[in-house]
Amino acid sequence: MKDIHNVLLMATIGLHFLISQSFAADVSVGSSVAGGEQLIAKNVINMAAKWCGNDDVVLNTERFGPILVNLSKGGQRKFAKGGNISAINCSPDGKWLVTVDTDSARYDRDTAGHEDYGHGVKDFSRINLNSGKNESFAVAQGGGEWSPDGTKILFIGKAPHLSIKQPDPKWEFYWSHDWSSGSGGVAAWMPDSKNLLLGHRGKFYLQDGQDLAPLDQMLTRGFGEIAELKIDGRGNIYVSTTNTSDLAMMYQLFKCSIDIPKIICVKIVGAASGAISFDISRDGQRLVLVNEDNSSLYLTNTATLKSKKIAENVSGSPSISPDGKRVAFYRESNVEIENAGFDSDDAFVMPLN
Repeated sequence: MKDIHNVLLMATIGLHFLISQSFAADVSVGSSVAGGEQLIAKNVINMAAKWCGNDDVVLNTERFGPILVNLSKGGQRKFAKGGNISAINCSPDGKWLVTVDTDSARYDRDTAGHEDYGHGVKDFSRINLNSGKNESFAVAQGGGEWSPDGTKILFIGKAPHLSIKQPDPKWEFYWSHDWSSGSGGVAAWMPDSKNLLLGHRGKFYLQDGQDLAPLDQMLTRGFGEIAELKIDGRGNIYVSTTNTSDLAMMYQLFKCSIDIPKIICVKIVGAASGAISFDISRDGQRLVLVNEDNSSLYLTNTATLKSKKIAENVSGSPSISPDGKRVAFYRESNVEIENAGFDSDDAFVMPLN
């Protein structure tokens, strides 16, 4: 019996080793295939890649946390010890990476020091990509998006009472409107790096400091809940929505423009039963989107709104490089060990012609 026990124990250890090795981020820039696609990482998390310049891509992994892949040299850098650390955003100059520690989630405190159950917070850190120095610098509900000019950082919700002293160099923190607990809300920087555009329950607001100005939506019928909001360098607005009033969830994508006090929206993709993930280039000329209905990656000319398919079997979360010349995206890959199936994702990069 003892021998049998030892055999089973060794087999179990071996299985766990194989699984852990299978899910280690296998990062190496592969050769180009049809369409110019390059496999840059295997077994990573399907979260929008963060571009730190035009040649460095940061991906999130279950085992190592965020890793940086250099597309020219094919090397990788690790920044954390575990998957509880997630990359949030890279500064416009490509020198800083913001991360969040999901294990640090806790309730904020009110002025009396009691737990504020309506507001959860997490610890945010920043990594100097030149020196590698990693330091905590903020406590917030969420967010962590740099302004286009790189001088401010947007966090979601109200400024918490819990805080961390921000080391030098310091950035100005902006806080989006504190909607009632559990009611959602999204926010994005306007190109001037001074004002914010907020979306909440199918309505839009301009935020200047803490002042909110509602915008009249010219397309109200069937607009739905605002799920994602992005703005290009020319001030064009791209919005994905969900319609929860129907029995089946329906997703749409709109292009909008502001003519104060109005916001005018034109539908790009409508009545899709699968979630729509997208990204827009900084110059506003290229839009990429993935519709889960058919798992294809499309490139859209924002002037004509005409689209063409550029990749198939894509699982979502496309991300365009700062110069607008490349896009990172994911495909599902099934790793099977001794008849046990595990899902993982592979990361690719391809040119946008």
